[in-house]
Amino acid sequence: MKTLDDAWNAGPGSKDWETFRKRHAENVAVYWPGQPEPTRGRHNHDSEAVEFFKIFPDNHLVNNP
Repeated sequence: MKTLDDAWNAGPGSKDWETFRKRHAENVAVYWPGQPEPTRGRHNHDSEAVEFFKIFPDNHLVNNP
């Protein structure tokens, strides 16, 4: 979990982003609050996360699992 959090905090432009990709199964389903249907698939989740960073570039996880 720590490597996933670190990859998220580094952001899509970093060398650590590949860790973010590898930590999700090809058939991942991501449930977001308020979103009626999950985001399905690693590629779709990755694309969604990249767009999320464009909207919220300063977002970071602050937990330390």
